[in-house]
Amino acid sequence: MNPWDHAVASRTEGALRDHDSGEWPCLVTPTAERATAPTSPPPEVAAMIEVGELLRSASSPRDVFAHLVEIVDRVLPSRAIAIAPAPRNSEPLVWTRGAPGLESAAVALLAESMLDYFHDDAELGEVALPQQQWVALPIAADDGTLMGVFALAPADAVDEANVAFAASVARHLANLFARTERLRHVFAAREHAEWMARTSDLRFIEERRARTAAERSLRILRTASDATAVLLSTFDYRSALRHVARILATDLASGCVFDVDEELGLERIAHVPARAEGVVASGLSELVGNVIRYRSAVATARVSPSVPDGDARSRVVAAQARRALGVDWIVSVPISTDGASVLGVLTLFGSTPDHAPLPISVVEELARRAAVAIENGRLYLAAIEAARQREQVLSMVSHDLKNSFCVILMSVARVLEGMPEVERRHRGRSQLELIERSARRMMKLVADLVDVAAIDAGRISVMPRPCAVRELVLEVFEELSAQAKAAGVELTCEVPDELPPVQADAHRLTQVLTNLVGNAIKFTAAGGSVSARATVTDGKAVAVSIVDTGVGIPAAHLAHVFDRFWQGPTGKAGSGLGLAICRGLVERSGGRIWAKSSPGLGTTMTFTLPLGA
Repeated sequence: MNPWDHAVASRTEGALRDHDSGEWPCLVTPTAERATAPTSPPPEVAAMIEVGELLRSASSPRDVFAHLVEIVDRVLPSRAIAIAPAPRNSEPLVWTRGAPGLESAAVALLAESMLDYFHDDAELGEVALPQQQWVALPIAADDGTLMGVFALAPADAVDEANVAFAASVARHLANLFARTERLRHVFAAREHAEWMARTSDLRFIEERRARTAAERSLRILRTASDATAVLLSTFDYRSALRHVARILATDLASGCVFDVDEELGLERIAHVPARAEGVVASGLSELVGNVIRYRSAVATARVSPSVPDGDARSRVVAAQARRALGVDWIVSVPISTDGASVLGVLTLFGSTPDHAPLPISVVEELARRAAVAIENGRLYLAAIEAARQREQVLSMVSHDLKNSFCVILMSVARVLEGMPEVERRHRGRSQLELIERSARRMMKLVADLVDVAAIDAGRISVMPRPCAVRELVLEVFEELSAQAKAAGVELTCEVPDELPPVQADAHRLTQVLTNLVGNAIKFTAAGGSVSARATVTDGKAVAVSIVDTGVGIPAAHLAHVFDRFWQGPTGKAGSGLGLAICRGLVERSGGRIWAKSSPGLGTTMTFTLPLGA
């Protein structure tokens, strides 16, 4: 199947773009391997900021393409990276690692076909390189205008964090493209003004004023774009606001003050001249209080009246603050997204001619973007706290249940041991054995819940040391031989004796093998077989495979087999935690795990472990 067919089908169903939100989604082709979520905070955040700083100082993607490739490849190792601008008068920027079949010309052709695809005026056809996973994202302006395509071929399977990082790069590129386009218009206006100057001195003066206004508008737009990029690059809104305050106080004003309404009161984040620190610390309190109380912006300037529809008392307070600061103008607006709930106040002030007064509409838009960043950051922190509390409750409940089931099992065992032989043959013993089996199943479920909680919290106990794979496989086969015999399934160990040891926790590796072999027996019909195989890969790791001749897994479900609590369409229900635990243990041991399957032909579960020292 062409790797772009799924994406084309999604587009025809209207999934390519959400017309309500106006945002472009990522286009990711189906992968043969399951990308795994990291168990620790992702490293993409620092790289996002680095990309933003890099592109903010660039004039075109071509100037910084090599450095951009270095940053992206460090976070998301790739075989090829391409940037195709929407105007066809410039060639796509292409970088390849030299992998077979990824020549620069072929990648350039593929990038241009992606551009046509996002334009919605062409089909991908056969230009997609065979058997290669691609991540392609549109480089789009805020109004949805397509300015180019950013595409890369990851060396490994991608996860949500990788896609989010690639989307952030695309947003930064969109800002760069937009800034480049604005610069082009400014330069064109400048050239036109110079031409007009030769015809009339009056026209020259008018054009110079227009050019100054255009350059000022460009500076405002560029600064707003830079501030937005910073706000989008992290969920730590306090550090983002500190960075934005420094940008605004450098490019548009003499000083910038954010007063954010937190649980313990207003928290002030300011970047102001040293001479204004004392006034800001005390003199802005009344102004900020009025803006929050009346939920309206206020501005005042030395040479012009303040906002005509502002509160009169607020204008007086603003004028007093302006005189105390010794500046020519001051603007203070509420930080809000809907106008109803005020999250804080943004205050900017400055003096001419260094910084001309800013329109209230510009400051209000900056405040709105800051409000979005604050809300997103608080939602993120709330989600992290909720997840922490959930895992804490799960861990405590699982621990208490485990102790209770241990008591049940020990009590049943003692009753069975003390029961006379005659009574053992009657129903009493069968009922006790039923209780014991049920308790053991519940004990297994509780143990799985404890392991899942430990994996999520990063506290799973793994103590790697050299161990022999073949010996562990034979132990697991011996333990599950009764289950396999009852199901009519043959167990075969094809692990060679000369296989070098792996670096792993023997107990945890046994747990992984038990889960995989037990699943294989469960979904293999009588007369089938389950075999274990192992080979050395690249001289650095050992790949262990559990192969069965069972019913197989549909391709549409392969991406979910390692999800927690997921149940396949086989009708054989379980806890849905075994494969998720296998993934967590394998990743904790420095390896990875994936599945390959075809309906009716069986399933192969493969995981890798590093070679022993």
